[in-house]
Amino acid sequence: MITLYCCGENYLADEQHVGRKIRCRRCGRLLTIEAVVPVRTTASAVRGRARQARWPTAGPRKMRPTAVAKVALGGVVLIGVVMWMIIAGLPKGNPKSAVKKSEEPAAVAPAIESRSVTPERPAVSLRTGTWILKPRGIRGRGVLRIKNGGDLDSAVKLVTVSIPRKVFWIVYIRAHEEKTLNGIAGGTYLLRFALGRDWDADTRKFLQDVWFYEAGRQLVFTETEPTEDQRGEYTELRVTLNEVIGGNLARVGITETVFNEGE
Repeated sequence: MITLYCCGENYLADEQHVGRKIRCRRCGRLLTIEAVVPVRTTASAVRGRARQARWPTAGPRKMRPTAVAKVALGGVVLIGVVMWMIIAGLPKGNPKSAVKKSEEPAAVAPAIESRSVTPERPAVSLRTGTWILKPRGIRGRGVLRIKNGGDLDSAVKLVTVSIPRKVFWIVYIRAHEEKTLNGIAGGTYLLRFALGRDWDADTRKFLQDVWFYEAGRQLVFTETEPTEDQRGEYTELRVTLNEVIGGNLARVGITETVFNEGE
């Protein structure tokens, strides 16, 4: 009979099971069944047995006390070897703590919250000279040069002074750009303009930073037909939408309702 030790328990096996393995019920380790190695006797013991064999005896032999001690010593050595093999095969540290550690659930990484971020829509800006309302009415030879020197885009309209108001045209001028407009007929007009960002084509207005202004004085355009003695004349004006130091054309704030007159 072969005895195996693991985790404080004994496991018994027959010699016919040598080479097979037994699983420990506590730690799950596989224990290999090995044959018990017999303890060799010393040379002196062999010689002693040889001499003893030549002695004449009458009746059953009795083992000497010295031989009994040697056999006992051999058993102790065998047990020590087996115990050393068992201890050497055990996992280091406390087996119970090792089992407990293996049973602990693995740490789960926190889930990363994903949020879809919609990129900010760029502000709409039309090209300078785009007609929001194309010229209508009588055409002439007058010229109007408009400069937008501010940081906001503009929608500029030429409106008749006479009531009911009529809009002659509306043109788009970007910030820091200018536009020359021809074909203005003789007459008196109001110059109104909206400043802002992000133009909306459906509502025809700015969606951000909106301001409404009117030129501080009326714009008068005249023209004369050419004759045999002198050539015809027409008015050419230049205005700046942003305030200029030393300028001669002030701007006055108005409401959106006033700005929309005549449309």
